[in-house]
Amino acid sequence: MKTLHPSRLENEDAKKVFDELEKEILNFPDRIFQSKPPADSSQATFTLSERVVASKARSGSFPEEVVICPKARLHETTVKKKTKVFKCRCCCVDEPHSDGLTYKLIKEKSFLREELHPSGLRKWFIVTLKPETLQLVIVRLSEVSPIYSKEVETLSKNIASQGISSERGIGTAVRPRTMEMIQNDWVFPSTKIMKVIFHSFNTTTLLPKPSSVELKHFGVLQSPHTENDVGHQALTNLLPQSYFCILSRGSHSDEENWEVRVNSHTRICHETNPLGRLVVTLQNTTVPQAMNQAQQGPEGDVHFYFDLREDAQLFAAYLKAAQDRLRELFVRGPMENEKIVDSRLFDADYSLRTQTNGWREFPIPAEDDTQARIRFMLVALQEDGEQRYKAIMSREGYADAVCIDCREFSIIFYMCLETDSVTVKDKTPQIPQRGLLKSLEDIEVWISDYDANGKSVVSQMSWEDLTRRGTKPRSLRATFIKSENERTAGDWLDVVDDLIRAMRGDKKDPYERVKIAIIDSGLHDRERDRYQTEYKDFTGVPTNDSWHGTCCAGIIQGMYEEARLYIARVFERDHADEIEGPLRMARAIHWAIEPPRSVGIISISAGFRNYSKELDDAVTRAKAAGVLVVAAASNWQNTNTVAFPARHNLSTMCIYSTNTGNQSSSFNPEPRADTQNFAILGEGFQHPDQRRNERLSGTSMATAVAAGLAARIVDFSRQNDNKASIFRAQDVGKLPGMLAIFSAMSKPAGNLRYISPLELLPLRHGVSREADRQRVREVLSQAMERAN
Repeated sequence: MKTLHPSRLENEDAKKVFDELEKEILNFPDRIFQSKPPADSSQATFTLSERVVASKARSGSFPEEVVICPKARLHETTVKKKTKVFKCRCCCVDEPHSDGLTYKLIKEKSFLREELHPSGLRKWFIVTLKPETLQLVIVRLSEVSPIYSKEVETLSKNIASQGISSERGIGTAVRPRTMEMIQNDWVFPSTKIMKVIFHSFNTTTLLPKPSSVELKHFGVLQSPHTENDVGHQALTNLLPQSYFCILSRGSHSDEENWEVRVNSHTRICHETNPLGRLVVTLQNTTVPQAMNQAQQGPEGDVHFYFDLREDAQLFAAYLKAAQDRLRELFVRGPMENEKIVDSRLFDADYSLRTQTNGWREFPIPAEDDTQARIRFMLVALQEDGEQRYKAIMSREGYADAVCIDCREFSIIFYMCLETDSVTVKDKTPQIPQRGLLKSLEDIEVWISDYDANGKSVVSQMSWEDLTRRGTKPRSLRATFIKSENERTAGDWLDVVDDLIRAMRGDKKDPYERVKIAIIDSGLHDRERDRYQTEYKDFTGVPTNDSWHGTCCAGIIQGMYEEARLYIARVFERDHADEIEGPLRMARAIHWAIEPPRSVGIISISAGFRNYSKELDDAVTRAKAAGVLVVAAASNWQNTNTVAFPARHNLSTMCIYSTNTGNQSSSFNPEPRADTQNFAILGEGFQHPDQRRNERLSGTSMATAVAAGLAARIVDFSRQNDNKASIFRAQDVGKLPGMLAIFSAMSKPAGNLRYISPLELLPLRHGVSREADRQRVREVLSQAMERAN
């Protein structure tokens, strides 16, 4: 381990936690960063293209952009601190483009700026002078490899630092200069906004109509070092601001311009906007113009009106991409007004877990800096009179990043890999007293990685999952629900685990968890103590040796472990009684839907051959109360019709069974022509009694799976960060809503429609938890638009 310039850190609480975090990370860096080999940045390239800047271009006419080299890299001389040329080198076979990749920088005009696009792919442009023709040309770098983007970013900051300097005002005060770092590309709907309204504290202001708007992000030239470190004050850097700016341009020079600031916490509302889909609303944002004029409070809602839905949708997509970039910038290092107070470097022998013997000063750039394998950095921010910190860790050669979020603690910690990092927020100073190791269960971890297309994505996981990234995760379902083998039921249920992790709510979110009634054979006597549930026996039989209801309860808890279960026993054994059974079931339904139980879902993994008036009235009443009744089709093959109450398609959701190949199970009854015939996995479940080498199959098992999945969906729609984004979220758990949702996530399988949980997730899921959750929101919202 290499130690850089010992110094002191005044906050001993921060030192204690920083030491613990460093030690804990170094215990298993290979598992946190996974076992995949680091990316080789020496092989990364980008596409370089040119467009001539015409002095008198006709309206609507622009010179064509021409690809100069499809495989270019920055030349070694370009990445130096001070350079007067922008030079690249050709990496194509035989280097045919080497002679045309040198450009002259123009003082105060040549800045390498990033272009923002909703795809999230990184690209930059710079205005230069082409020496051969003495023409102004725009040079664009596109298709930049994620592992190579850091070098381009560094060059961008170096060029910016050369072109700007701090301005000294009257007296000795120094006003930091700002420089544009990112701006929208040409696809941005800059001229499509019809009007803009700012609403705050019951006051509404119509902002001047812009002829165009731009989306920009700025950096501030500051030193990231503390005031006490006088020797490093000259080491300034371009530190990113914490917000993007939407800047207006009036039709005439005398028109007043305005600015709207978008930070990572600004809520963007479009698809579910109460004002309609021609409006994009930014909630909890600021308009400095209104603040300066004392017209309104510091925060409010800004409504952007469009003529076309496509323009509004594109505008919202750019804003979301801007927020994604802000999160990336935040996790990489110091932001505006943040200071580096500690930095530590580790050699490749980090596996020795050598501990530091005190605080380290921020590093001075050195030639051997690149030899360090792992870097820890502590960054401080004075906010609301309180010193807050973020700890950043990076590992060279790895493009992914890890963020640790401790919202219950007063000290903020972030962990970053190579180009990204992670955040930890805190409100009560508990972590220094409790110690990090005793606080890990309260920590939320964010992982930043790149998808197959090179787009940066962020996902969330627990500390336990973080330290098991390199190994196959354990099943989250109940221990007695096991897969048939690694290639069948196990694979299907592992997919469900991916969905569960993405949809699981915050433990601290006070929303109401879903109540589920299971009307079946009750719980086996040996299993009663394992469940926290309200239990009602309608049979009058004191003992219970049936495993049927126990298996169904286990499946439901495996799908939705947060369930508040209400179990009604209506069968003495595993099979239904055609005489007494319907009456007991009707009474159990009334019991379940009445206060104080008032369940949201009723799972009935049973049915009867004959119609029952009492049971009909009960399920009809349940539907009228907004309760979703999920019932099994039956296991009678074609010897009889669908069981009752499942065939009551106006009040219940009928569930058939599939095997792990998404094919109809052989025991299913004939599907009906007058309704949707949903099917889900119902074969190969381990018997609850582990001593018995038996597998349970049937539409009963499929019904339990469907009920658990439905509960998971309802739970998701109730979470505070989702309910405002899902159209008719309050109706998701009702029969019409769930029918529409299951229809959206199902595919044909003969005369059935098999429910595929993967349809709720993006094609490449598990990379970004937020991207996964956003996909779920979109699928649910679109389905609810089609619901009756």
